Amino acid sequence: MCGFGGAAGPSGIDLRAAVANTLFGQVGAEALDWVTRRAVIERYKSPSVLSPAGQLPRHVRLVLRGSVDLVSRSAAGKEVVVSSLGPGHWAGWMQVFTPQPPRFDTCCSANSQLAALGVGDLRTCCEQFPQLYPLIIGEVGARMQLLTEWAGQSVLVAPEHRMAKLIGLLAREQGLVSGRAVLVVTQARLAGLACCSRQSANLLVGALERKGLVRMAYGRCEIADLQRLAEFADL
Repeated sequence: MCGFGGAAGPSGIDLRAAVANTLFGQVGAEALDWVTRRAVIERYKSPSVLSPAGQLPRHVRLVLRGSVDLVSRSAAGKEVVVSSLGPGHWAGWMQVFTPQPPRFDTCCSANSQLAALGVGDLRTCCEQFPQLYPLIIGEVGARMQLLTEWAGQSVLVAPEHRMAKLIGLLAREQGLVSGRAVLVVTQARLAGLACCSRQSANLLVGALERKGLVRMAYGRCEIADLQRLAEFADL
């Protein structure tokens, strides 16, 4: 799925505005400027391994476009996407504050744009602005809650309900909580997270579409009503 590659380069993205929409924006202009001066824009045309399993990562990355996926692989070559982070999310918090290298690859999707901040820079930033610690802990806790909910419930429900649960959790990750919503996601990403083929994912999403719960379009999933989707997922 992923291969080493990718190149960093300039971009027309307003990096300061992108960083301001994350937890750094809650700390103040000084911290925001500090991070913006040190972050580097990376662009990847093809799926790429950012940090392989068994090695301590050198950067945390803000997803500007595309996604960053945590991929676990078996000795037999099988793989599963453990977690997937879309635009507006930082990837790599946990590995910054733990001495053990991760047992999964950190990969990005094709046509991704990321803002990379060195691990050492992040630690220095936290020392200068200690109010970052509870914000980072809060983000890690929220992600762990979503992962735990997915791991616990996904094995207990039928495939259609499992796909509905996945779409609902991804919506919550993107800050969508009620009413009609548009989730930025591709069917390929849904298939990877659901550990099924694209054909199976298409069939499951099609079943949800026939129930009037969702409608897939290019690069997005239109959710008719998040509450209805959640109720169906929990049946």
